[in-house]
Amino acid sequence: MNKPLVVSASFFVLLIIGYLAYQNHMLRNDLMRMEARIGQAMQTEPADKSGKGAQDPYVAREIKNTVVKNAKSLQECWLEFLKTDPPVKRGSVYLDWTVQTDGVPQSVEVIRSDFGNEAMNQCLMSKIKAFTFPPPPWNESKYVEYTLSFEREEDPKPKIEPELVLTKNPKEETKK
Repeated sequence: MNKPLVVSASFFVLLIIGYLAYQNHMLRNDLMRMEARIGQAMQTEPADKSGKGAQDPYVAREIKNTVVKNAKSLQECWLEFLKTDPPVKRGSVYLDWTVQTDGVPQSVEVIRSDFGNEAMNQCLMSKIKAFTFPPPPWNESKYVEYTLSFEREEDPKPKIEPELVLTKNPKEETKK
């Protein structure tokens, strides 16, 4: 057998093995990226009817639940604001913060407010800073954007209570 032919055939086989190993490596990387995307897609809720897009499940569940549980403390800020007799009847405050791995909020800021009242903004930020959220997934801090909406209740119509009419017992009148 021809020795140079064997060497070149061996070299060609090694070249093909190297190419296949490279392709295998690239396919594994692609597969891992696709699995990560599928995992994210399965954890993300679909876009809502308003077209706002998908929302992070951690924000949609854990953050929302914590805010709802603490709504009374946030309402205190709104009620204090209403004491200033503002002209607005409703509006929103758009905030952001980071939830640390232990659930403690950090860097709470008001991004936009329909009310333009610094005291209300400070009150809301201090209330949120006092919350403890469930730890974010994957033991990583989580950036959160959240909108709080407020609306002034109109003065309720006065309730008309039925009159209570006291009558004397007819038996008592006959005794007299």
